[in-house]
Amino acid sequence: MKVIALHDEDGNILAAVQHSPGYDGPVPVASPGTTVTQLEVPDEHLRIGLADMCRRFKIHPKTKRLLESNRIGAE
Repeated sequence: MKVIALHDEDGNILAAVQHSPGYDGPVPVASPGTTVTQLEVPDEHLRIGLADMCRRFKIHPKTKRLLESNRIGAE
């Protein structure tokens, strides 16, 4: 699954939508201090759903990969 996510400089996900060919709804828009990133969600995280994923994960600020929140400072 692909996701378009709005995140802050620390990688906290502020908003996200599932990106698919047929989706024509709203997408997050960046403002100062935020970034919009399109990323592939690993299969092992699909079962938790989009809302839980946004709460439990962050986007690594350099690699733009999805990581569990507690791993961001450890790398």
